[in-house]
Amino acid sequence: MRHEAIDFGWIEAVCRRVGLLQMLQHRSWFEQGLWAAIVGHIGCEMIDHSQIATAETASEIPQDPIALHFITPVRELLKDYAPRAQLSRSAEPIRAVPTATYTILHAAWAATLFRLRRLLQ
Repeated sequence: MRHEAIDFGWIEAVCRRVGLLQMLQHRSWFEQGLWAAIVGHIGCEMIDHSQIATAETASEIPQDPIALHFITPVRELLKDYAPRAQLSRSAEPIRAVPTATYTILHAAWAATLFRLRRLLQ
């Protein structure tokens, strides 16, 4: 690993601010959140949502994605999409798009919308 690529002092400060108890109670979410915070801190690109999407609700899935990510709360939807999968498809490059400014308020809003969608299903 290139040590200059990740600011370990900054990561330690984030972990101290969150606290060990919170990290242990929310292990997998904390890890995902920390990776998101790291890339937000150093800058990154995102995969084009029209190609690879997170499967949450059917109405938000692109028409012809090359991949879908089924997170645990919606993994049961996989059975609905598996029959529609194209078994043979030519390779295509994955497009990257620049990230927008993303703050804790954006994250809270996204989490709220996700929970509301789950309640309304």
